[in-house]
Amino acid sequence: MKAFGRDPKSVLVGGAGNRFVRTDSEGLLVESDIGPGDSQTQGDVLDDINTVGQVGADSEFLVGTEAGTLAWEKDATVRASLGLGIGDNPTFT
Repeated sequence: MKAFGRDPKSVLVGGAGNRFVRTDSEGLLVESDIGPGDSQTQGDVLDDINTVGQVGADSEFLVGTEAGTLAWEKDATVRASLGLGIGDNPTFT
């Protein structure tokens, strides 16, 4: 079971994911339907972040490499992605 929404006393139950139970002020369990708009579905952006995985090294940045694609970059690669140039003397215009 896991917490439901903003109420730490509520938990989702069952495999369908459309019911939850919670304790009321008396400590009693109440079972209710989850209505439309009461939960948020996972989006493709979270899948993209999961696909790219955890950061592989210190000082890496998560960047968009093209529409819908993310990657970890560091050093000269990230400087070039940010338009800062390479070397010790980047030029700003």
